[in-house]
Amino acid sequence: MRNYKEFLNTLIERQQIESIEALISHVLPTLDESSLEETRELMDAYMTSAPHKAIVDLIASRIGVTEETSSAYLLARIADPELDRLDLNQHIKNLKGLYGHVLTEAIFKGDVEVVRLIHESHAHRYPVNFGFVSNIGPCVDGKEVSKRESFTSFKAAADVEYVFDVLLQAGLEQLLGRNNDGSAWILGKNLTEAVIATRSAVSPPAIPLLSRGQVRQPELALALSDRRSSSSYPELYDKILVWVDNEEVAETTGTPIVPCRKFTMGPEARNELSNGGSQPEDFNLVDYEAVMASGKEYRQAYGHVSGDQAFRGISVGLEPKTQASKERNLSHDIAQYMLTPRQRLGLDGPSGMTLMMMDLDVILGYDVCMVDDVDLAHAQDFAKTYFPLESLISLRDKKLVMARDAIPSDLGIQSTQNGFSENLFSRLADPEMAKVIADLVPMPILDRYFQRDALGDGIAANDVAGAIKNLGFVFAKDTYTLNRYKAVRLNGARIRFAEVSDDGFVKRVSFDAPVDRQEDSYLAAMQMGLWPGKGSEMKLSIKEALTQAMRLKQELEYPALLKYHGARKVAPYIKTEPQTKLFATVFSSEEVRDCLQLLPKKMRETCLAGDLGL
Repeated sequence: MRNYKEFLNTLIERQQIESIEALISHVLPTLDESSLEETRELMDAYMTSAPHKAIVDLIASRIGVTEETSSAYLLARIADPELDRLDLNQHIKNLKGLYGHVLTEAIFKGDVEVVRLIHESHAHRYPVNFGFVSNIGPCVDGKEVSKRESFTSFKAAADVEYVFDVLLQAGLEQLLGRNNDGSAWILGKNLTEAVIATRSAVSPPAIPLLSRGQVRQPELALALSDRRSSSSYPELYDKILVWVDNEEVAETTGTPIVPCRKFTMGPEARNELSNGGSQPEDFNLVDYEAVMASGKEYRQAYGHVSGDQAFRGISVGLEPKTQASKERNLSHDIAQYMLTPRQRLGLDGPSGMTLMMMDLDVILGYDVCMVDDVDLAHAQDFAKTYFPLESLISLRDKKLVMARDAIPSDLGIQSTQNGFSENLFSRLADPEMAKVIADLVPMPILDRYFQRDALGDGIAANDVAGAIKNLGFVFAKDTYTLNRYKAVRLNGARIRFAEVSDDGFVKRVSFDAPVDRQEDSYLAAMQMGLWPGKGSEMKLSIKEALTQAMRLKQELEYPALLKYHGARKVAPYIKTEPQTKLFATVFSSEEVRDCLQLLPKKMRETCLAGDLGL
């Protein structure tokens, strides 16, 4: 049996299943325990390979499946959800002592299917023996957990909540940082997809109204109280948004969240007061033109700035009136679920009332007006799927707040927020929201952000196209720098930088990286009205483009320019055999075939007689 393992591995690599079956049938009765273990190791090594599934199944059927093999099968599926899961239940039932390690891996990944099946089969074995090993990190029974896995494998809000419920039932509280040992492994991960899934599950409810010691529209408060009593995470339901009579805000316990419409002027951040600069100032947006016209100067460490150079940003929406970071974060968290996009811009509030974040127990302590059964049903539907996952981060210690950075969250549009540009452009792409924002923010400010950010990383091309369509933005510069991906995406969204006339191109683009200088990116640029060529000449006839394409064969702009004009326009200019070959290279066989009649007779014969794919 000296070369048995190597021979079997070769057969597996070549996927010679009949030879493998014959080999195993012949040698299986003679294999000692060491050789059997080698066979299992080979089988486990190919567990992640879809093309080798039939071979793995064959070997497993002959030598049996150990718990280690089942663990390898499950860990492979957790790491790569694209692998088949036909035997998932069988392997989960085969787990014994390794169930906890596989379960914890599945929780780290957010793999709700594996979590559910293990919970249903092995909950009687809880708690999981979880701990932290020095220089390794989180472990179960001494086996390391792959904490780098992204938390993404779920499809609905209920899936997210289920995973977090099982986490508690399995005794894995340390994953939430509850034991002050630096173990915030789950909340320190990128939870963006999980948060978006939970937000999309709800529609904003009717918010309670507090006036003269009575609560009108109390249905949401009652529904959240019921939800809290049945949740594994009751602390997520301790806060609620309430509209409070303006005259009673000062005496009401809670955090006011007030409309904000301001822009900031001042020195650059590094030149503020501590470095000898002026203090930044906030102004109402309605005063923008007057402030800019005043020419007020702001002192910097070196010189002064005024006007456009002193503009620092905007804040439009709602502002929590507190400096406590936890309260501010919770205000943002809850608003994503309980307010409409218009309300987060500070609109549509009841006249004479102020929005406040209050403790649920406080609001339930007031007299409650009559409950409407229909509204209560709607509130219960909201509460059923309301699981503000980001609030788990806000409620933990300060170190965990850093995990919020990747989570899109807003109380309107604030230029100091992470994801400001993506947030702004996604709203400007919506016709209704674009009109609302244009009514709130002066167009010169919106145009400033369009010119600065429209081509930036993370801004969707379709959002840029929508902003142009809705508010009439135009690209103001004469020269741009793009990469291939951005050029193709922008062109796919039918964005145009300028019109191309008989006088040629009026704007140009550069592609700095060699990988971005491709024929498709050049063609996309031309179709958007941008000249990608190196030369200063931006007016080239078809005849000149043909000449340059023949002469400068390494330059891609000239074949791209021919494609820009199209085969039917180029065909009449084809006069020589080399031009004919170039024509057939630039355009597809179908395009050439469609315009054969436009070619000079001799060149037509060359096409038909030659090996040009026609």
